Amino acid sequence: MKFGTILLHNKFEFRDGEIGRKFLIVLNTPDIQKNEPYVIVKTTSNGKHKDTRIGCSRNGLTFHIPKNQCFFNLDTWVILNEFYYFDPNKLLTDKINGACEIVGELDGNFKKMLINCIRESEDIEEFGLNLILKSYYRKT
Repeated sequence: MKFGTILLHNKFEFRDGEIGRKFLIVLNTPDIQKNEPYVIVKTTSNGKHKDTRIGCSRNGLTFHIPKNQCFFNLDTWVILNEFYYFDPNKLLTDKINGACEIVGELDGNFKKMLINCIRESEDIEEFGLNLILKSYYRKT
C-alpha cells in the first residue's frame, strides 16, 4: 500500500472506542525495517458544515473529493485533524482476515492537492508529516 490507497475497514476503531465501517486513505509506505507505521486518515460523506470547494478547505481541516471521483460515489471529505498510526502487521492481518480491503486509489491530481493540504495542517505531528513526505517524494 502507498500514498493514496483507499481502504474500506469494516472494524475500524475510532478514538472514542467505537468500532465501525470506515473508508480510509493511506498516506505513506512505511519502511518495515525501521518499524515505521502507516499514517492513515479517515473520510466522511457527511457534508454538514463542510466546504464544497474541490481540495483543501479554507480552514484546512478537510479535503473535499467530489462525488464520482477517485472511487467515491458520494461527495467525500478527508478528515485532516485526526491522523492515525497503524502497525503494518496489524493492517496486514486485518486485510487477510477480511476486516480491511483495498477498494481504490486517489488519482495523481488529487494526490498532489492532498499532499499540499496536509503540509498546511496544524494537526499533524512532525513525525507523521516526515513519514508522509518521505514516502510521497520517494515515489515521484
